[in-house]
Amino acid sequence: MSENTVCHAQLPQLQSSTSNQTVLKHRRSLEDQLVNQKLDVSTVMLLRFQKPDSQRNDARRASQPCVAATSTNYKTNGFLSSDAMQTSTIGPVPLIKTSLMLGYDQESGSMSAGLRTEQKGVPCHVEILKAYASGLDLTPADIYIFVDVLPNRHCEFGRAAVASILDSTLPQLRYMGYVKKDFFSKVHEAISSTIYTHWDASRESGPQQRPRESGSVGPLGLKVLAVSASGQVVWPDSLLSGYPSNSAEYKALEAKRAAFLEMCPQVQTSSQQTTVRSTARPDFSIEGGKEPLDHTRMVDLAGIPAGDFTGERQGPNCFTQK
Repeated sequence: MSENTVCHAQLPQLQSSTSNQTVLKHRRSLEDQLVNQKLDVSTVMLLRFQKPDSQRNDARRASQPCVAATSTNYKTNGFLSSDAMQTSTIGPVPLIKTSLMLGYDQESGSMSAGLRTEQKGVPCHVEILKAYASGLDLTPADIYIFVDVLPNRHCEFGRAAVASILDSTLPQLRYMGYVKKDFFSKVHEAISSTIYTHWDASRESGPQQRPRESGSVGPLGLKVLAVSASGQVVWPDSLLSGYPSNSAEYKALEAKRAAFLEMCPQVQTSSQQTTVRSTARPDFSIEGGKEPLDHTRMVDLAGIPAGDFTGERQGPNCFTQK
């Protein structure tokens, strides 16, 4: 631990299911472990509770002893100026009603003494966090880190840290907790719900929509729909072709087809004549073994003298000079 670190340890409390000897034994065991880690446990603090007014017969203790342990390697500590260590007292802090505790059985109205002692409520833990931060003169650039080494099953310090960050009570706060595997899923769900609820109420939030989880959407009821080229809804003829005409499926589809045609009468559309442009190209195919002449071949045409013609030539003579 550094000179800017303090260990807040809430010592065991006496309740109906334990004895004084057991509480003292566990308290000494905890203090011995802290001393073995070279921590100073001389700063004993008192956590005072404010019980609900409606529970006059509340048997829970009105206070709980705590230790604010600091490292013996340093002569001073950054948390000595906090209100908690200056007064060696935290509170009175509000104690949650038993009927509002998580896991309380509303029907039987009963809860074990150990669970009642363990759970103190989120507002109580918020005040503990504020007591150690008050008097430190934290700036917006400072970071107030709280490490929860042994959180209870409901991780109340974690919930308190989230609440303090969301309402800007302790915006510099950062929380890290070592939650047991058996309690992690419920704690994660509860803290996530708190964050989502706060975000939904914010002016900066968008629509209150959540991504659907895989498998949560049932099969879609798809229906066959066919549309003709003219935009008319028609009955696909291929539906009936997949079943024999004497089968129950065919008869069921035939009944649906009749109901469909009654609901959507088919309108006969006049066929419009369209002009089709024909295209052609030379045919170089060989028919009957006759191949086309070779156009590259030189042909010597036969010549006939002009004097051999006996008849009068019609038209002007291009060879006669005027």
